[in-house]
Amino acid sequence: MKNVCVLFAFLCATFMQAQVFNSEFVVLKEGAEKEYLAIEKFYQAVNQELVTQGKKLGWSVWKMELPDDAPEMAPHYVIFNVYANEEQRNAKIDYESIVQKVWKEKMSKSKIKKMQTTWKAPRKQTRIYTQAVVDQIPLIGGEF
Repeated sequence: MKNVCVLFAFLCATFMQAQVFNSEFVVLKEGAEKEYLAIEKFYQAVNQELVTQGKKLGWSVWKMELPDDAPEMAPHYVIFNVYANEEQRNAKIDYESIVQKVWKEKMSKSKIKKMQTTWKAPRKQTRIYTQAVVDQIPLIGGEF
């Protein structure tokens, strides 16, 4: 839990230009890490396109270093989707067209469809939270 709090504090400082971000805490099924990382690599290019199109500010995947005595449902990975505001976060996105634009020439249609339909397979549980900036002090350097 201490690691999650430290990570959260770091991300708050990192994403100061963002007003809203979603965090997905992902618990994997036993032995599913390789499959999970392949799916995240697939969506990395899709998320980069979303950033390029201005539909989100950023996206990142963080691996959690779990202690030996971590609870069974402790997250293995945390995904952050960063948005400029609530409107950007709630905007409808045609993921199908973006996926086709990104992967059309690089991957077969059947492989693209498989990646889109099996993204939940390696996950045991996903907990999604939305954080919004309420107030902040700008990081301008120097001492308080």
